[in-house]
Amino acid sequence: MWLLFGFISAFLLGCYDICKKTSVDGNAVLPVLLTSMVCSTLLQIPLAITQIPVLDAHTHLLIFIKACLIMSFGLTTYFGIRRVPLTIASPIGATGPMWVVMGAVMLFGEHLEWYQWIAIAVTLFSFMAFSMIGKKEGFSFRNPYVWLVIAGTLIGACSGLYDKYALQGLNINRYAFQFFYASEQALMMLIFVLIFWWPKRHDGIRFKWRWSILGISLFWVTSELTYFYALSQPDAMLSMLSVIRRTGVIIPFLYGTIVLHDKNTRLKAVALTGVLIGVTALALL
Repeated sequence: MWLLFGFISAFLLGCYDICKKTSVDGNAVLPVLLTSMVCSTLLQIPLAITQIPVLDAHTHLLIFIKACLIMSFGLTTYFGIRRVPLTIASPIGATGPMWVVMGAVMLFGEHLEWYQWIAIAVTLFSFMAFSMIGKKEGFSFRNPYVWLVIAGTLIGACSGLYDKYALQGLNINRYAFQFFYASEQALMMLIFVLIFWWPKRHDGIRFKWRWSILGISLFWVTSELTYFYALSQPDAMLSMLSVIRRTGVIIPFLYGTIVLHDKNTRLKAVALTGVLIGVTALALL
């Protein structure tokens, strides 16, 4: 059952990526983030009323760490994806499971077999291929916005490890986990907006309301709910769930190809295939 919910989460996450790109394109990023976070919190109020138990201060602190991770993820990826083509940004994000495994090797001394190192090499080669392809569009790894996307991917990998620790290791209520980190990051983002954007709101890029901002909230909340439900199952495997979620990259990639008419999509499709093969082999072998 957790596999099914993993694939549902992947589809919803792909739709979320499309709404994210549509919302920040030519728009002020910070108020887009704030508005989507507030909407995400409001959408979860029915669950907060019916499903969330009373939590102690230590649990709230643990959830606050998650909120900091997700806000950092949002700041880096939203600013990056505003300038980077969707057919480059989404496949870079799909390498997340590989960074989780490499982090476990470096930080926790986990051992990998030789064939798993081959899978990492395939993923890294495909990852670097996006730099070579991106040079044709002015988006090599020397571009700071590409590095923002990469930073967001690494933060997302840390967040995935933290989810496993919080939901399975500490058995925190998944509804409380999602609602409180969403509301806490919204409060933090409000402070960011008041300090960094509101005084200069009439300068530079102005904020424009788009219905895709509500789509960000809707698809993010439903994707996270299905993902947390899958992850909370005793037999759920984080490695497989991480890979399954990343298959949702196909949806924004097709959108970027068909609707946005991104360039060099055949070469990017080859590199994307390499990424998906690498992270899938890494999880299943």
